[in-house]
Amino acid sequence: LYEICGCLWILLSDRVLSWMVGAGERYIQFQSYKGWFYVFITGFVFGVFIYHTLKLYKNSIVSVLKGYEELSATYEELTAMNQELDDQNAMLEDQKETITLSNQRYQLAIEGSKDGIWEWDVVKDRYYVSQRWLELYSTNKNTMEAGIRSFGVLLYPGDWERVWEELKNYMESRDGIYESTYRVISKSGEVRWILSRGKG
Repeated sequence: LYEICGCLWILLSDRVLSWMVGAGERYIQFQSYKGWFYVFITGFVFGVFIYHTLKLYKNSIVSVLKGYEELSATYEELTAMNQELDDQNAMLEDQKETITLSNQRYQLAIEGSKDGIWEWDVVKDRYYVSQRWLELYSTNKNTMEAGIRSFGVLLYPGDWERVWEELKNYMESRDGIYESTYRVISKSGEVRWILSRGKG
């Protein structure tokens, strides 16, 4: 656009000026004005163009810097989160090791004793037992899916009703330690007396 306007100015301005003021000294004077006008206009146009270009450049720089600051802040947050996750992971590893050691000690204590260990999840009504318990009761289910009542079929006929009553009374009172004596029948037909103790 600037080139077109410049060419038109060069080609036509002298003719228009000659037509308006004629020849002579006045024409020469207006030629000078015409030159200054062209310099002023082109300077103004270039000034506006450069101003807008610099403004766009400045906005771009500001936008890039803002994006860099946001990126830096995000990176710092991610670094902090990563550090926090590392700390939590280390803590979880310590807890896992502690639980593993605790389970090993618990397992050693169970294996070291000749007692059968049982646990009753009252909320879910699931009955969990140790390997020794399975041997004493001549069964192979260490989790009784049917709940505490499935335990009753392992007892000597007639003992379950009394044991269940004692268990219910203890669960209602939670006083002291639960204790009950009953009989079980092994696979060989042998009758064994069991002393069962627990605390809820």
